[in-house]
Amino acid sequence: MKSLDTNVVLRLLLDDVPEQTQQIQIMLEHAKPKSFFVADAVFFEIAWVLGGQFFQFDRKLIGDMLLQITKIPQIVCSRSVIEQVVPLYRAKSQLSFVDIYLAIYAKHMGADPLLTYDRLLAKKVPDLTALL
Repeated sequence: MKSLDTNVVLRLLLDDVPEQTQQIQIMLEHAKPKSFFVADAVFFEIAWVLGGQFFQFDRKLIGDMLLQITKIPQIVCSRSVIEQVVPLYRAKSQLSFVDIYLAIYAKHMGADPLLTYDRLLAKKVPDLTALL
């Protein structure tokens, strides 16, 4: 299994460099299921890049794109975690993707609640967090 970097996944999602997008699509089409790994950090970077000043995509679109990655059978990733993070990310506009991910991941690992000093995070997701 090989890993895909953020810029590779972004090319696939954005189709902003058609030659590279085509190369990635062909690679995926010819690969067996679970041939490529996408680390959780890639999802963090994608959310940050697409929501940043250059692209300024809204959270719904970013969420759609992140879920699109989880649906590719050739990709291994933290599907169940990302699928739980995206709805909260869309709904809680004041929270970062990373903060929401940390709370969901803690629960996923049986290590909840996520202890935090972040009052906003604790207020917005009280069922997953606790203030220290």
